Amino acid sequence: MADAKSAENWFAKVHCGLDADKLLLRGLTGTEGLSRPFRFQAEFISEDTDVDFGQVVGKPMAIELAASESSATRYFHGVVARFAQDDSEGGFAIYRAELVPWIGLLARSSHTRTWPEKETKSILKEVLDLAPNASMDLAAGTWTRPYTVQYGESDLQFVQRLLEEEGIHYLYEHLQNEHKLVTRPPEPASGSPIVKFDLSRQELVGGLDEFRFGKEQEFAPGYYEVAEFDWNDPAESFSAKIDSRLESGTNKSLGLTDHPMEFVKTHGGSSDSAEKLAKIRSLERDCAAITFRGESGNPALAPGQLIEIAGHGAGFDGRYYIVAVSHSLDTGGGPASGRGSDSHYANSFRCIPDSVAYVPPRITPRPRITGPQTAVVTSNEDPEAHGRVQVRLPWAPEISFWARVVQGWAGAGWGIQFHPRPGHEVVVEFLEGDPDQPLITGRVYNGANAGPYSDNMKLGGIKTRSYEGGADEYNELRFDDTPDAEEVYLHAERNLLVEVEADSGKDVGANHSETIAENFTQKVGGDRNESISGNRGLAVEGAKSETVGKGKSVSVKAELNETIGGKMTVDVSKDRSLTVGGALTESITNEASTTIGKTWTHTVKKAGTMTIGEAFSVAVDKGMKVVVKDAHGLEAKEVAVKAEKKITLECGKAKISLSDNGDIVIEGAKISVKGSGDVTVKGQKIGQN
Repeated sequence: MADAKSAENWFAKVHCGLDADKLLLRGLTGTEGLSRPFRFQAEFISEDTDVDFGQVVGKPMAIELAASESSATRYFHGVVARFAQDDSEGGFAIYRAELVPWIGLLARSSHTRTWPEKETKSILKEVLDLAPNASMDLAAGTWTRPYTVQYGESDLQFVQRLLEEEGIHYLYEHLQNEHKLVTRPPEPASGSPIVKFDLSRQELVGGLDEFRFGKEQEFAPGYYEVAEFDWNDPAESFSAKIDSRLESGTNKSLGLTDHPMEFVKTHGGSSDSAEKLAKIRSLERDCAAITFRGESGNPALAPGQLIEIAGHGAGFDGRYYIVAVSHSLDTGGGPASGRGSDSHYANSFRCIPDSVAYVPPRITPRPRITGPQTAVVTSNEDPEAHGRVQVRLPWAPEISFWARVVQGWAGAGWGIQFHPRPGHEVVVEFLEGDPDQPLITGRVYNGANAGPYSDNMKLGGIKTRSYEGGADEYNELRFDDTPDAEEVYLHAERNLLVEVEADSGKDVGANHSETIAENFTQKVGGDRNESISGNRGLAVEGAKSETVGKGKSVSVKAELNETIGGKMTVDVSKDRSLTVGGALTESITNEASTTIGKTWTHTVKKAGTMTIGEAFSVAVDKGMKVVVKDAHGLEAKEVAVKAEKKITLECGKAKISLSDNGDIVIEGAKISVKGSGDVTVKGQKIGQN
């Protein structure tokens, strides 16, 4: 290339993978701003009409603007995201390139994934590692987020959204061989101004010949307040209110109140974190309220730089922090147009007072999930005992997260609670559509988990499964709505406990049956009444024991039959009475024995008959008296009467006495001895009157 067409004679130089003279800069436009990827459009001329695109696209490129009296050498470094070739002009090929930062390439990559319990800087590092040379040094501390989701966002959108939520902004330092991404916390800028524009001086310093500077201010809220409910500690109120730092252009009685659920979840859920978040949001509003705009011819201006204004007058002089710069460079066309080598550079910029801490505006939208999703439960052993379960979404199979479960009732120690178990498919929805706030609102069956009544739509109910148990180990409450066969079925795999603190009633319209495989115990604290309209049968294969603490009354309106296969013992501690309205019949197959500790009285109001099949004996330890008010008969084959002392037979005035000494005395008014045969009287001495 001729000298006139050499890069050495050019106002700007191009550094890329091509030869130094391959591309000559014809023009450059573009914008760079805090917390935004820069975008520069460059136009080149070249004698080579067949530049290899593969050596340019996706490769780094730097445009160097030569130093001048008012500015140092300025570099615009980036990666070529787009390269184009236009029609030739004046025998030269025209090329165009778009330069973006390495991080800008993340706009061409998107993911759906989750991060549980990770600090923001760790999440950002993981994402930025995917982009070559897109490292980020986060000097500022960031919050640990219990659960973070990237849902359908480009990686660039996700990175910018997290930084905006943290109140951290970033900028670029452009060098010949690289551009560095630098982050800064939400604090006022410090350092020395890179450029000073002194309007009081006559000489043109710092591009003063093209310098313009103005101010604009909008009404700002007087305060910013955050308040939120924390489900983990519902009784605690997390809120904070920060007044605007602006001294004018605001009204302290008008402000913004926000309920950013993410601050509880993301920022630790404390009063300190609430105040920190309110401060960041208030600074965000303040730095957007007052803006200074300017124009200059100094290419050294860049976002994140400090400049100083002097000699402009009250309200303008001071130090300013540059927020954004738009550049425009025309090299004069060069040999391609024959317009000579005159070049012209100008920029417009926006800045804020250096006393105001810059906080990037939250313009990157949070993704929203407008409908429910399904997930699979991986664990239900909540380490914090909140009844949460750990689930895995199909679009993030490598990550599981904890989510609360909607229940039918949720009181303090009472309500309805069923824990989804590992392998179950659940329905997940998101509060306000925020992917970072999952909530399990339902459960569904699938091909692997079929419902217990899926094959019979007339059945419904609740059927559980014993932990680590088989299909035949379960508890169940089932409802059968089959016409004319309706049924409620209750199954307890092991124990069934029913506790009623007051009354309990049961009404059975037809039959009632109970089968108890082992023991049955019933305890009644008060009375027990049982009414049976028909018969009652009781069969006891073993022994039966009945204990009554007080009296017992049995009333049988008809017959009472008792059959005892073995012995029967009746033990009455006190009196016993037996009243029989009709006849009393006792039949004893073997012996009968009656022992009476004291007196015995037997009263028969009418005739009495005693029949004894064999011998009958009566033994009386003391006296025995038989009183017969009417006739008394004694019939026997033989009658023997024996007394140790004396026998007396007495009837009116007649009397016969037999003594143990052998005396027999017969007394009577008249004594007759008759014998149908002989009458013999013998004695040692017989006396007669």
